[in-house]
Amino acid sequence: MTLFFYPCDGNGKVWRFDIAGDEGGRVAVPAGKYNLVSFNNDLPGITITGAENFTTISADARKTDESEGMVMPTGMLYGSVVEDVDVTLCGVRYRQDDGTVKECPYGVIRCRPDSMSNIYHIRFIDIKGGDHIASATAKLCGIGSGINLSDGLVQSGVCDVLCAMSGNDTSISTTTSGFAQPASDYPGQVTVTANIRCKTGHYYVKTYDVTEQVANFRNAHNVYINITGLDIPDDGLPDNPGEGSGAFDVGVSGWETVNIDLSND
Repeated sequence: MTLFFYPCDGNGKVWRFDIAGDEGGRVAVPAGKYNLVSFNNDLPGITITGAENFTTISADARKTDESEGMVMPTGMLYGSVVEDVDVTLCGVRYRQDDGTVKECPYGVIRCRPDSMSNIYHIRFIDIKGGDHIASATAKLCGIGSGINLSDGLVQSGVCDVLCAMSGNDTSISTTTSGFAQPASDYPGQVTVTANIRCKTGHYYVKTYDVTEQVANFRNAHNVYINITGLDIPDDGLPDNPGEGSGAFDVGVSGWETVNIDLSND
């Protein structure tokens, strides 16, 4: 875990401590009143910005080299805030989540980190023509690009996460992680785009609107997205691509066909 102690009066030094292991550790700060932010520091998919101030410290999904809007999976971020930590020569006093004040003459502060990022399980089930698939990826679009650690609010602006899928002839799935949809964009659109490469060398792209599934799933931090009706063409163009290829209505959307020259290395 990483801990930041921010002086409540906004003056003085910001103290940072990195604690190895899961049993806590000892820290030392001058007497005074602080706001404490703690979070796990073992996630390569996240960068920390704005750490100079209690109100601005945030965790941001690390961008990939592919494009401006594509990010790495965040992994599971756990964070905790303890406000009004009064450090004295006689111990510590601090305010707990329920508003009660806790005093400890031994200088012990108990942090209770909670989930700040989500796990997304993406599943395509009841696939038709799944034996034509050579490889598949899914792109989850519309999730937040960062979260404020002091208040847990997802930052404005959205991003995409790309992940490989695996499975069998009737179902393929993948699991990834990221932040929730920003409140400023809600109820904005969350989509899943299937990128399918067939054994014939043809490449197809199809996008589904999964906003309602994500918004209404019973566990906001462990979301299952189920998509049915994926029909994989066996060769050439789809038999009936329909109008508005790439539209979001699962029942009528068609394929977007991408031609790739396979004659060169």
